[in-house]
Amino acid sequence: MKEGVEDFTRFLRDREINLTLIDWYDPNIHEWRTKVCEEVRVGDVIRIKERVPADCVILNSTCLEGDIYIKTDQLDGETDWKQKQAVHLLEKL
Repeated sequence: MKEGVEDFTRFLRDREINLTLIDWYDPNIHEWRTKVCEEVRVGDVIRIKERVPADCVILNSTCLEGDIYIKTDQLDGETDWKQKQAVHLLEKL
């Protein structure tokens, strides 16, 4: 019963996050557009402002060192913050 409640709670959280709006770069028209997170596909360039339900390659960060801190609890169940760094070759873009 407990696991069923936890699974349902996780389902509700996932659904909420999947319907979050994000900025997505449309290379066909060369401008930023908005779409829901569940429409993110491999190769999409997105601007992360909040949580994103995907594993991402960090291209740039507003922090000086290119660091960001993420929680991966939806991916692997771990609730602590993890430090990630932007790809150094792309930081200046």
